[in-house]
Amino acid sequence: MTPNTEFENTALRLKLALSVYDDKDLASMLGLSQAAFFDRKKRGSFPVKELWALKGKRPDLNLNVDHILGKATPNQSVIPAPADLIDPHGFGERLKVERSRLGLRPEELAELCGVGKSSQFRYETGEASPNADYLCKARAAGVRLEFLFAETN
Repeated sequence: MTPNTEFENTALRLKLALSVYDDKDLASMLGLSQAAFFDRKKRGSFPVKELWALKGKRPDLNLNVDHILGKATPNQSVIPAPADLIDPHGFGERLKVERSRLGLRPEELAELCGVGKSSQFRYETGEASPNADYLCKARAAGVRLEFLFAETN
């Protein structure tokens, strides 16, 4: 796994834990400027010290730092990189099911998740995998990520 992929995975787990949807908000929660956060992102150096400081300052958030950093605890699993996790033959179908469950047309979910109609189509047909930002916004729209990433046999 490349440092940038590891950074993105860690950032995604933290975004999900904090219910924030973009890097700007994540940087703010960690007490970093946008420039400092993006510099660390470019270098693939996740701000671990700042994460521990956030946990100490905000115990009400119940942050599981080991999980966020990718060190799974006995009853929790780590969210792998979307490209590593997504079964292109099942993910797209489950995404369509979730979109329908929410009563949304493809273009409506695309807009809520900050992508174009063609990207949404490619996700639903398994031609492409969404990034962390899309997944955070999908979750905020009501998409059940645990359903999208369910293993199928």
